[in-house]
Amino acid sequence: TIHLGQEAVKVAQLQNRRKLMPEDVAHVCATREQFLFLREDVKDLVREQKAANQSNKTSSGSSSMAAAAANSKPLTSYFASK
Repeated sequence: TIHLGQEAVKVAQLQNRRKLMPEDVAHVCATREQFLFLREDVKDLVREQKAANQSNKTSSGSSSMAAAAANSKPLTSYFASK
């Protein structure tokens, strides 16, 4: 696992990034001979993480909008009646 991490860091550095992405690990597993046995497992793991990340983004965005709408005043309350 140490060697896999080091190779993933090298891939990220080649792309001028400091942050490791799941795609980096998948790329290492697909291209380096010593990690080829992990290729299918890592591809599945990357797909699952992307799906979970997308579902978290959509659910958190809609819930925050609903909470903001629930805590706000109606637009007409800001205008004084004369």
